[in-house]
Amino acid sequence: RCQFWNRKREQIMTILNVAQTAVALLWTLGVGSSASFALANKEVKPAESEEPQAIQVMFVNQTPNEVIDLYWVDPRYPADTNDRNKLVARIAPRGGWEATQTFVGHEFAYELYGKVHYVNPRMPNNYGEEFIVLSGDKEDYRVRCEVSVNSKSYTDFFEISVRPYWSPRGASRFLELVREKYYDGVAINRVLPNYIAQFGIAKDYEVRSKQQEIKILDDFPNYVRFDPGVMSFAGSGPDSRVSFFGIFAFLL
Repeated sequence: RCQFWNRKREQIMTILNVAQTAVALLWTLGVGSSASFALANKEVKPAESEEPQAIQVMFVNQTPNEVIDLYWVDPRYPADTNDRNKLVARIAPRGGWEATQTFVGHEFAYELYGKVHYVNPRMPNNYGEEFIVLSGDKEDYRVRCEVSVNSKSYTDFFEISVRPYWSPRGASRFLELVREKYYDGVAINRVLPNYIAQFGIAKDYEVRSKQQEIKILDDFPNYVRFDPGVMSFAGSGPDSRVSFFGIFAFLL
């Protein structure tokens, strides 16, 4: 069973004991609805033109309770005028989202936890799209997973630090599955000592079949190292992530 966890720690280091394998955890990943993950993130070069490049941006609010007011910053007006910031949308917490048509280089602003943050859409993928999680200075969201062995004769837990700026689509999809309780009752189905522990096959066949139809298309490369304890979606090629994960126990 996995659920959001608000306990604050300077560091996370938990030991998962499964099938006589110890895996040190200190994770990653990085919500919109399932429909949010429909476009692949393959970066394309900007056109050689003076015209601004159009882009569709999916802004997602992953905070547990904060409604985010998103503004477009209109450069035609001075910074100290009321007309400069144009309200685009009020985005609900816990996976609320807003899809906006704009142009590369346009600036957006939002306030979170008393601080104003600015974001600029970068180069779009080959579908003219970008996916941005509005998390301000927050580096991660914590998820706590309880595990048991031999019909709960032994129980333990591990914590996952989900980092949207590493993989915004992957992180958002994982958090969506957690909110839907998809991982409740899921078995750690494969353990290779000193290599990897894998999970993500739902116990309910119909639920599993439905979720496997939803592919999480690729995020832009970020070149994060697979250090021990890093968790990653499993995949079989480009744009093939679904719900399966691997937690690595050694350096790739």
